[in-house]
Amino acid sequence: MLAMERRVEKATDNSRRRKSVVAETAALAVLLKAGQGDLLRELFDPVCVGSLAWAELLTEANADLRARLNRASWVKRKMVHADRDRLTELGLPQSSGESLTLAALQGFDYLLTDDPDLVAAAARAGVTTISSVAVLVAAKQRGLIDSVRQALLALIAAGYAFSGWNQYHKILELAGEEQGEGIDIV
Repeated sequence: MLAMERRVEKATDNSRRRKSVVAETAALAVLLKAGQGDLLRELFDPVCVGSLAWAELLTEANADLRARLNRASWVKRKMVHADRDRLTELGLPQSSGESLTLAALQGFDYLLTDDPDLVAAAARAGVTTISSVAVLVAAKQRGLIDSVRQALLALIAAGYAFSGWNQYHKILELAGEEQGEGIDIV
């Protein structure tokens, strides 16, 4: 949880320049499905997606997700020229490897991902990651949302998987939301 606190702190620093982010497929998809995608536009500039991740998002069976992505004109598609075999050597799906390569080679501030394997690979490559949940906490700290709890429940309904209710309560604590406030499903 301490690592998330540092990432949230970096994402919400008061510098004039908004931080840049490369979004990995699953993390962007869950934020869009949960109706929280616009938070990325408010917190980061630019918000980029590799061409393989873009193709994955557009070919996903969920028509609603495709429509949300098409409306998100602030998401920029970026090409990265990386050897496909080299991406495979990372031991990650190719779109994840492409996202990591894009973040590393083009000097993005963050790689948005909820994938523990991609987080580990990014750490080895010296790339800072931020999770979907950390985006919610940063958004609350910036006054963009009132409740991390409500946004987190929307993420869960959209398919976000986390390690259990203990993590859920730690996230609420980090966000400064008391256990008794609002809705709790425990």
